[in-house]
Amino acid sequence: SSAVADSIALDKVVVSASRSTSTNVQNASNIVVISRQEILNSGARSVAEILRGQPGVHVSDPFGDGSIASIDMRGFGASANANTVVMVDGRKLNFASDSGALYLNRVQLENIEQIEIVQGSAGVLFGNMAVGGVINIITRQPQRDESVISFEAGSYNRFSQTLRLDKQLADNWFLSGLASHRDADNYRDNNESKFGLLSLAVRKQMDDASFYAEYQHLDDYQATPGSLFLDEIALDRNQSAAVYVDDYQDLVSDDLRLGFRSELVKYLSLEVDGHWQNDDRKFVTSFRAFGPGYVATQDRETININPRLIADFPGAQVTAGLDFQSTDYLLVSAFGPQPVDQVITAAYLQSVIRINRQLDATLGIRYADIENDINANQLDDNVTIGAVGLNYLVNKNWRWYAKADQNYRFARVDEHTNPVYGQPVGLDNQTGISYEIGSNYHDQHFSIGFQLYRLDLDDEISFDSSGYANINLDKTTRHGASLFAQWFPDEHWIVGFNYDFVDSEITSGPFDGNRIPQVPENRLRLFAEYEIRDNWNTRLDTIYTGKQVYGADFANDYRKMESYTVVNMSSVYQIDGWSFTIRINNLLDEQYSESGSIGTDQGLNAAVHTDCRFAYQDFFGNDYFNCPTEFTAPERNLAMTVKLSF
Repeated sequence: SSAVADSIALDKVVVSASRSTSTNVQNASNIVVISRQEILNSGARSVAEILRGQPGVHVSDPFGDGSIASIDMRGFGASANANTVVMVDGRKLNFASDSGALYLNRVQLENIEQIEIVQGSAGVLFGNMAVGGVINIITRQPQRDESVISFEAGSYNRFSQTLRLDKQLADNWFLSGLASHRDADNYRDNNESKFGLLSLAVRKQMDDASFYAEYQHLDDYQATPGSLFLDEIALDRNQSAAVYVDDYQDLVSDDLRLGFRSELVKYLSLEVDGHWQNDDRKFVTSFRAFGPGYVATQDRETININPRLIADFPGAQVTAGLDFQSTDYLLVSAFGPQPVDQVITAAYLQSVIRINRQLDATLGIRYADIENDINANQLDDNVTIGAVGLNYLVNKNWRWYAKADQNYRFARVDEHTNPVYGQPVGLDNQTGISYEIGSNYHDQHFSIGFQLYRLDLDDEISFDSSGYANINLDKTTRHGASLFAQWFPDEHWIVGFNYDFVDSEITSGPFDGNRIPQVPENRLRLFAEYEIRDNWNTRLDTIYTGKQVYGADFANDYRKMESYTVVNMSSVYQIDGWSFTIRINNLLDEQYSESGSIGTDQGLNAAVHTDCRFAYQDFFGNDYFNCPTEFTAPERNLAMTVKLSF
């Protein structure tokens, strides 16, 4: 059975353990690998759908289409995308300069070879923002001539087409291209979207070296329906308030990436990645309390250069590298301009040493420096962090590991400036340390693992949506546990579960003892996959997400968001180059919301809202109230995909 064999493979190449494919030692981390076959069998339509329910990962998707989903590891709520690094082939999708969305639409499933999830802090190896974990999406490398064309149709007038072409040229040159287009009305009113992507790549493979060049153009438009108060949800879950009728976001982005890898001498390789990205974004964001918004523009140009040396000796590996990033950024909105010229420079060294046949030790250190020029305010800082870990192999199937890893996150321009209320420029940068211990066991019939961790942070950077201000939380602590298991009763079945517990608390200051908003304490996933035939798989996923505090409710004064259970089903049939997929999300038609926060409305309107608190009175004597709001998730929806490979 290909599905079962793929799931229990014991020797998978994991790039994220050392930022290199050439690793021969064990790293003191738990790394979940989602293979291409598992992605195909899931019937997923987006990266967000693949990640939802994975061990240690919480996905919050405001619009239900995966376009601007928030990926949370270790419980960060509103600031999740600034504390979980998401990468494509080692290139960060997270913006260091500003609080932009991840735009997971950049990554098409047809282009993915595997996804690696590094659970826990990885500050030494991946630097800024690698606080809760790292997700590295590894793209496919063409090995032969192949053409793939696919069509998808689904609920909410969703229709998409994708074409991928791979061509082997002379002398081991490979050419690859992908074009994708999608239109959808989506679940909510005023939420239609149009998406287009074009990418081209060329690669040269030699005996001891390789070279690649990639270009991508993205045009991503989406009308944004805003959140709803609880009484509005009870009346009509898919409506959008009148104030949001002209709200939208439109991103045009161009990426160019160059790189090479060369074996300099035996055991020593050099890898260099260079990346240029230019983003032009227009958007309108309206507010209930203040009325319709105005067109804002966001321009961002980023240059990354990342060279590294990998010494891959028998029984030891040393990775030494530099990370350089320069960003020229300007946001122009009704609140005035927010410019930043930002340069981040870092150097790191990680050694994984085999002490004996059973024990590996990891040691690492990183120095990082940031220079921010914000409206003539120079906000510079630097940080030095370290990591130590042990990996103990009891036998070929069973291992224990323990790790302590320091981490950091630099504040972004919009966090520094707090534009709405004009607070003084400057927040403290966030630092912390993560401790974790875990164990994994796997054989041909069963796999199980667990992880216990503690994460202590100083000056955690968070967002208070009720006051529309970015703040430092003096001290925060997260205790958590993950348990995951899979059972292979025979060659046709895979049955499994994973459970995550996160106790995310503020541990000093006026909110001492309170829970971090937008972090569910409990998450549970049960799944089963049955291979009806060698070419026909059916999968059922059940995901439970516990109650969570509304965003910005640092005082924990309001009711909690309701827990929810979502069941998803998919079936994939493949024959002679054809693939037929059907996926039903929210099979039992659960009415729920994945994200919510405390919003503000004028007193006259707020009189009908649920669970409100008086906020303030303006100069004219108008009362304003803070009330819970939510982004409602789609009800039962269906997608069907037909794909031909030749």
